Amino acid sequence: MAAKNRNEETGVILKIQRQTGCLLLIIGAAMLAFVLTDLFKSGPSAFNQTQNVIGEIAGDKVDYNDFMAKVDERRDLYITNDPNRIPDDKSLREEAWNILVNEKIVKSQHDELGLTLSAEEFSDVTVGNIPHQRIVNAFQNPETKTYDRNRFIQFLESDIQEDDQLRKRWLLFFEEPIKEEIVAQKYDKYVKSGVFYTTLDAKAIMSEDNEISAQAVGLPYTQIADSTITFNDKELRRFIADHPDKFEQQASRSIKFVVVNIFPSSEDSANVRKWAYDYVDRFKKAKDDSTFVNIHRSETPFDPAYKPRGTFASDVEDAIFAADSGTVIGPIYQEGVWSLYKIADVSEDSIARKRARHIHIPVMGATDQDTAKALADARAKLAEIRSGETTWEEASRSNLDGTGRNGGDLGWLPKEGMVFKVSEELRDKIFANANGSVFISQERDGAHIVEVTSNESSKTVQVAVLNRTITPGNETDRAAEREAAEIQYQVEQGKDFNEVVENAGYTVREGTKIREDNQVVPGIQEPTTIVRWLYEDDTRTGDVSDVLDLNDRYVVAQCTEILEEGTMELENVRDAATIEYLKDKKGEILSEQIAAAKAKASDLESLASALNTAVRPIPVLSFTSSSIPGIGVDPELVGVMFGLNEQEMSEPVAGNTGVYVLQVTGSIPKGDDIDPEAIRVQKFGEFMGTVDAKILEALQNAAEIKDKRYKYF
Repeated sequence: MAAKNRNEETGVILKIQRQTGCLLLIIGAAMLAFVLTDLFKSGPSAFNQTQNVIGEIAGDKVDYNDFMAKVDERRDLYITNDPNRIPDDKSLREEAWNILVNEKIVKSQHDELGLTLSAEEFSDVTVGNIPHQRIVNAFQNPETKTYDRNRFIQFLESDIQEDDQLRKRWLLFFEEPIKEEIVAQKYDKYVKSGVFYTTLDAKAIMSEDNEISAQAVGLPYTQIADSTITFNDKELRRFIADHPDKFEQQASRSIKFVVVNIFPSSEDSANVRKWAYDYVDRFKKAKDDSTFVNIHRSETPFDPAYKPRGTFASDVEDAIFAADSGTVIGPIYQEGVWSLYKIADVSEDSIARKRARHIHIPVMGATDQDTAKALADARAKLAEIRSGETTWEEASRSNLDGTGRNGGDLGWLPKEGMVFKVSEELRDKIFANANGSVFISQERDGAHIVEVTSNESSKTVQVAVLNRTITPGNETDRAAEREAAEIQYQVEQGKDFNEVVENAGYTVREGTKIREDNQVVPGIQEPTTIVRWLYEDDTRTGDVSDVLDLNDRYVVAQCTEILEEGTMELENVRDAATIEYLKDKKGEILSEQIAAAKAKASDLESLASALNTAVRPIPVLSFTSSSIPGIGVDPELVGVMFGLNEQEMSEPVAGNTGVYVLQVTGSIPKGDDIDPEAIRVQKFGEFMGTVDAKILEALQNAAEIKDKRYKYF
């Protein structure tokens, strides 16, 4: 995209011009901006000490400058090791962040426990009899490909003493990582030594496979009409406060927004087309094609390789291979790109290529009769094509290899080497037949009707490509920005966002529950700019953003909701709170009713009779079940049943759909023939395999990591 001039009209200047028309005010605003900019440059302390905070780990704030110093340290490390293999900035920042997390939550654990690596231990894993694998891999005899201890000793005693860069590499890539790794292993062993799995644990796991039979008597919540229960907002708020686990929320923001895409105009298209035609003669006269395409910033860098048939797009390839060296083909328009192709040189390949198309008739079975039928069907299909009843394109659409989209085209097949689209036997038949020949070949996967569509070609070409994509020009970009700024201005003047956007011919979009740490805005691939504005300290509900530049589009957003972390407010959860409140109150009423009847009943049958309902049989239920036959999904009731003794009747239990009295009538033990010790060993092994991940997860959760890098990158 063309570079944008940020001194052009913006939404802010548009507003100032409309409101006052006063040039002095604009100049004054510019001077104020200059002063403020200078203040901000003087450091974050000028206004807000938290401005430079990029995150928080275990209660410690991570300063932006400290973080970038860590990033630079990682970059220097890679430069020292191999300047040609430096990760991109995003990867370096991710590495630096992970190192900071490790230092603050993992290394601090090591220090707290006094875990270190003594000089003797370090000697054992370096110059000792069992060196660390890093050293074994790095110091090998080039001839024997085995570890060379003498070479390593020389490196320590001589090489790094004379070369500061080598010494730095030793510290960064060997000494420090080895020490950290072994101390971490000590920590893992320390934690794992407190992990155990008993036979009782194994038996508990085995008991989860046990099944019970039971029965229940209950009354549904629907038996009580909602209208019979009165309440007010004060009671709903008290209910929410008493049940915070039901109404917890993470901090989030909601918006409605409009996207003004920056599409190339017809003028932009005409400009690139004109550029392509203007360069035809210049490209022809160029003596160094490689330099020419690079100087003129072709989007396809010069490739010196000689390319065979089948390399280029079908609509230009025939022209390329028919041309002589020095010929310029084009301009060619392909999917928004104007291109010129110059034949830089022509050569011959040692392997010829040939093109063909096919229609595949698969064998529908494994018998000789099935094979014979496929061959007969192929002959019949070829007869239909020759008589005009069908076309080759129609007949090839069902090809199982996907070539039906291109009329069965197999492309250019090499005469030698591996082929993937056809068998080697069929490839040989194609090369044995002349251009235009049609034949039927019986293969293992069925019958193939084949037409050879070219002569053999061993020609290769070296091609220079000069191309340019049609992109929005400066004026197109500014026009889109002005449209977005006009929407922003009108909304800030008090007009309805939806009305303004729709009158401008755009669609209002919405993004709900956008979290700071999980940035998802529907339809926006890189929403960081939007989220950064949403979570600024001074952004309020109803605020409208400035025109946000997202490279190929402009966005104007309005904040529609701000939810802070913690318990939801009644206004945001009224419907759900009402449902839960009614269920709770109905549960209390029904529980009292059932308890009174249970006090006079001798068994479930008499209880059911007193409540004018029936006993619900539950023939088979396992501990891992979440649904109860005749009742529905209700894990809490399942848990109560498995806590009852056989024939014991429970107290009234409020479930998801009603209040029930439960009774276990029988048990069906499982796994009596399985040794609990074998289960213990198995489960202990499985659990130990997850301990490392669980340790890190536990430490990270305890540290309450807040990652706010998105505000800066």
